Amino acid sequence: MKVLINGNLFSLPETPATMGDFYDLIVAQPAYQGSYVTKIMLDGRLIDFPAPEEPFPPSGFNGEQIEVRLEESGPILNRSLTDGLELLHLISEELSECGPMFRDGNFAQANGKLLDLMDKIGLFLEYMAEVVRFSQYAIHAVCSFEKMDELSNEALELMRKILAAQENNDFVLIADLLEFELTPFLQTWEKFFSAARPASRDGQN
Repeated sequence: MKVLINGNLFSLPETPATMGDFYDLIVAQPAYQGSYVTKIMLDGRLIDFPAPEEPFPPSGFNGEQIEVRLEESGPILNRSLTDGLELLHLISEELSECGPMFRDGNFAQANGKLLDLMDKIGLFLEYMAEVVRFSQYAIHAVCSFEKMDELSNEALELMRKILAAQENNDFVLIADLLEFELTPFLQTWEKFFSAARPASRDGQN
């Protein structure tokens, strides 16, 4: 079995029992410390990321080559910050349309817009999770971990409030939550993402 790491041949010091053991063997090497596995290909075919507890080699592997892509946390963080910031701008634009729809009584259209918004906010929470995971380059410069936790919890609580108001058909409350709570919350995150992005680039140097 041939193992390639970022295109370079890698000799396993021992045969791992699980994918988690496989990952650990790789990042334990001095050249790869501080890096993260981001892609795995079997004979050139990209596969879903195997869970650490899955047996090694991965399920479905019948060939001769496993290729692993590693990245340092800095580029991963910067990509999440960039994508998250673009998504924030999109959410903010749609949010400015959604609240007035509820106030004007366009409930069917507003509910459809709200569902789309909630999907996008859910995706944004995934970017937030990536930022928390890879934030050692940027967090100290712009925000404490305690503040990150506070903002993440606030996002989840706001989503619960909005969904509860929607279930109760309390359209005035939905509009208030969107305009007076969610909008400033997103503005806070936009400031953080904007500040963290150059800090993450500095951490790569």
